Amino acid sequence: MKVLLIQPPIEDYYTTKIRSYPLGLLFIASKVSDICDVEIVDLRHSKKPLKSISPFDELNDIYNPHYSPFSLFHTYQRYGKSNEEIRDIISLKNPDIIGISSLFTTYFEEAVEIAKIAKEIDKSMITVMGGNHPTLFPEDVLRYDCVDFVIRGEGELPFKLLVENIKKGKSLFEVPGLCYKDNGTIEIKKIYTDADCNLNLKREMIQKDSYRYGKGFIAPALTSKGCPHRCYFCGKPAVKFRRFETEDIKKDLKKLIDLGFDTVDFEDDYLDLTSPQIKDMLKWISDKNLRLTAMNGVVPKIDSETIKLVRDAGFQRINLSLVDISEDIQKETNRDQFSGFNEILDDFIKTGIPIEVHFILGLPYQTENDILNTMIYLAEKKVLLGPSVYYLSPGSPAFKNFLSENGNFNLKYARSSALLPSNNYFTPVKLATYMKLSRFINYVKSVIDSTLSDLSLTDLLKEIENKNPLDYEILKSLIIEKRVISFQKQSRKFQVDPFDRDAVSGLFNKLKFIKGHKSNNVCHFC
Repeated sequence: MKVLLIQPPIEDYYTTKIRSYPLGLLFIASKVSDICDVEIVDLRHSKKPLKSISPFDELNDIYNPHYSPFSLFHTYQRYGKSNEEIRDIISLKNPDIIGISSLFTTYFEEAVEIAKIAKEIDKSMITVMGGNHPTLFPEDVLRYDCVDFVIRGEGELPFKLLVENIKKGKSLFEVPGLCYKDNGTIEIKKIYTDADCNLNLKREMIQKDSYRYGKGFIAPALTSKGCPHRCYFCGKPAVKFRRFETEDIKKDLKKLIDLGFDTVDFEDDYLDLTSPQIKDMLKWISDKNLRLTAMNGVVPKIDSETIKLVRDAGFQRINLSLVDISEDIQKETNRDQFSGFNEILDDFIKTGIPIEVHFILGLPYQTENDILNTMIYLAEKKVLLGPSVYYLSPGSPAFKNFLSENGNFNLKYARSSALLPSNNYFTPVKLATYMKLSRFINYVKSVIDSTLSDLSLTDLLKEIENKNPLDYEILKSLIIEKRVISFQKQSRKFQVDPFDRDAVSGLFNKLKFIKGHKSNNVCHFC
């Protein structure tokens, strides 16, 4: 029996290419490889993105094609194969079963299109969908004629049992987490969580060539499954937190090294660098010449031993999740278990590793002042700002509250790039302005680091004028005139972009100085 596991394309204003490795599908492929001929096909990989039609016409002026060092996105695109290419691939592979990953609700249309194409090629192909979206909305997914089965929750064991039972012609009723249609009735099972937590991935099933990172290659790794906490805005199905055995993690990393990967991104939902297990792993990694990242963010906990270990292990940068500097906001979002962030951040800075701090713009309980206070706090720290616009994540407590109050929600807007306001304080333009102001702060940090000296505002503008006249005009307009402008390449003229004056003036009224990202030098604004 031939099984094809597919990662679909996505359509958006951007993609995080270095995080496209289909790790979830690899867990499933590794589980079933002894009972069938299984192959993973990454349809998100293509030579270049394809133009697509944006469903967000209201954002056309915000996401314009003009130049600015603080610009956001320019074009809505399809990242991955075209439907014609997908049809050719499925026809050539001719599988008996197709497993389709649908991790994010906002990209479900691209995922279900795979099932439609498969059924157009051969109605007898069995289509199975799994991931966060089918787990949360199994009945909605099974209403599509092209979808035969949905697996809710962790899919390794259910998918293996499904394949085995189909091969043997046995009943599928006992397969845990498996949802299906039975004589016009949709049967829904509860979300499945594997009691075991085994890590035995057949890494050789995914070659490195499609996953470049700089001059090398990047792959994700996990040390655990699940998360012990439940943040207000998180839509991932709640599953028990479990750690993999340390020796199994080491074996998995050794496989990546042997395959030629030189960078590993730990993608745990809860990566605690102070745990004995992680400390043991970091000691082992220290002489393996690996570059490490943790783009999901690490738990804001650190001790003196960990400071040395992360230095020696090869971390290229450390991402920390703050959400908001306000303790009230942290309590409202169920993030108050991480208290004392300022002292923790200072300890992470002592590692000497570049730090990026993630925070959220536009939370339901936030005010403009909350956002500005967070931005100012981070501007004055030796870190990069990592802003993201809040969006309603299906399955989250926030999403459930929204539905109870409003009745429905356009799931296409369940993405950060949609700039959908969550309360009356914010508009798409205001949210975009905060994003650009964060990028402005990071830009200034890069200039500070390049000069290795303290700067006045005059020094800053002179430094930029000497290097890039276009950037100089754009920065001067922002700093002196409090306007956000960009440069039209065709007309060779500057234009005023949509921006929120209160957000701009609010920042500069509060901003006293910006500290570098990699140096302790500062640029004074007053």
